[in-house]
This record gives sequence, C-alpha cells and structure tokens, in this order.
Amino acid sequence: MGIIANREQRYDDAVASLKQVLAVYPDYDTALDQLGLAYQQQGKFDEAIALFDQGRQRMVYKREAYTINIAVLEAMAGRKTEALAELESLVPQLDTVTSPDIIKAWWYLGELYRVQGRVDDAKSAYERYLKATEGNSDPQVRRLRDLATQSLQQLKK
Repeated sequence: MGIIANREQRYDDAVASLKQVLAVYPDYDTALDQLGLAYQQQGKFDEAIALFDQGRQRMVYKREAYTINIAVLEAMAGRKTEALAELESLVPQLDTVTSPDIIKAWWYLGELYRVQGRVDDAKSAYERYLKATEGNSDPQVRRLRDLATQSLQQLKK
C-alpha cells in the first residue's frame, strides 16, 4: 500500500503504511527505501537522511547505496560540503564495485566538484565514471555518460 501511495503522490498515506511495515520488519529494505522516497518528496530531507543512516548501519550490504542516497539528500538540502564528504567516503571502494547504481557516485562527485570550481577533481571523477561504465548499454547509464561527456567537454575549454 505504501508503494502504491507513493506512486499516486499520496505521501502522508505512504509514510503511515510504510512505518507500519517497518515497525514489524525493521530490516525490510524496500519499505525503508520507499519511506525515504516519501520523505524526500515531502521535502523532509533530514528525516530521510536519518532513515537511510539507520539503514546503512543495520543493513551493511546496502551501505554504499544508502550513503549515495544520503549524499543526494544533503545536496538537495543545500549542504554540498556534507554531500561531498559522504561521497568521498566511498572513493576507496569505487574502483572495485560493479553495480552501476554505486558507480554513479563518480558522476555525483564530478557534479559536486564542478559546482565548487574544483575542475581537476571534476574531470577525474567524470573520467572514472566513463571508464567504469564503458560498454554499459543501460539507458540510465547512457544518459549519465552523455552528461559526463558534456561536462568534460565544457571543463576542457
């Protein structure tokens, strides 16, 4: 019911349903992800961040994904420094991961570095994203690859 309520943009109903599920199944990652989405859509970034922080502590197998979610939420809340710190905490693992959902942290890093005027760091992050996703034909990956390529071209001018 919470997922349906999210899709129908009934976020208060989604929150109520998903909280009930998590009260019984606190490690049910789909419910946690959907509750975080509902909070995000309501502009409740701090609640979503706290939720995902609990998730990464309880479900260490999703630590990287929740860290990326937290970084995005920090950026949406206007806290770019915190977002950057979250993403930079993943750098030691990023060269060995294979999941496109985690590899996109390189793209996010490129974006944050670019807006901060850290041109060399931005170029490096975009290039690492492109290298790590080379040959991937997933439409979302292709879109980020195109954006990374465009950003690199602009930074090299």
